[in-house]
Amino acid sequence: MRINSRLSVIEAEVEPLGDFSDEALETSGLAAMFDEMAADAVAIGDGDISRQEWIDLEQDKLLEDVDYWRRLGEEFEEPLIVSGRLRFAAEERSGFSRRDRYVRGAFNQPRLVRSTQFQERSAYTLSAEFYFIDGRDGRTIHRERFTEEVIFGRDEESSALSSYFELMDRVLPNFLSILTPQTFRGTRILLR
Repeated sequence: MRINSRLSVIEAEVEPLGDFSDEALETSGLAAMFDEMAADAVAIGDGDISRQEWIDLEQDKLLEDVDYWRRLGEEFEEPLIVSGRLRFAAEERSGFSRRDRYVRGAFNQPRLVRSTQFQERSAYTLSAEFYFIDGRDGRTIHRERFTEEVIFGRDEESSALSSYFELMDRVLPNFLSILTPQTFRGTRILLR
């Protein structure tokens, strides 16, 4: 934001919204509770939810805590607060895909040939959810979600770190367009 916008960024030492790392869950005893339940499902309330769903619910509670955000806004002179969560994951995307190709017939006429083929592929996915919070009253004024992914074939290799930066480069312009006006330059061609 400092580089790509004219907004001033306040240096604030703010604690992260909950530590849900394996070590923190182990310390609190919640990891043992999750491990005791069968096949990554935990009985909470009326239904079964997974460990990740439980963490998402806890993060939602923290992100929607109006009193916390109001206190934080008072401390830093009521700014626009941007918070949220990022999730970066590797996923397996192997499966059948359709392949279209054109071949020439006996009279040199093109003909479309469709086939299905099994492809071994992997993907990196970045999900970003941003909360824009008014520092005066602690209420969320806007919420935006972005999801980007990059898919690699069996023969292609890419590191998780380079994929992460590639995906962040895709998300960044969309994020900045919410905060500041964007200028686009291009050529317009009118046909008659």
